[in-house]
Amino acid sequence: MGPKRIKLVKVEEVNYEEEVAALKTALEDKNNEIETIERKAANDRKKQEETIDNLKLMKEVDGDNDKREINNLKMKLRESINIVDQLKEKIECPVCFEIPHTGPVPVCP
Repeated sequence: MGPKRIKLVKVEEVNYEEEVAALKTALEDKNNEIETIERKAANDRKKQEETIDNLKLMKEVDGDNDKREINNLKMKLRESINIVDQLKEKIECPVCFEIPHTGPVPVCP
């Protein structure tokens, strides 16, 4: 009976070695998958950071454009107000300071 047990133990050892080798291979495959996922995550993080930087830059540019547009509109408004004031001076009655709303506009000599 002794020799038979030895053979069974050797067969079991071989099976365990095959299982260990299979598990090591599976573990290596999973580690490779993890490394691939980590690299992809790092690339995604870089892309997100670049996108955020680009959006911040676009916001700054838009803010500058908005400021320029506001200044241009203010200048146009000042010009319009100046023109209205000049027209008002020409047609405003110097006695009652009323502005006629219909024609003809009387003009003092």
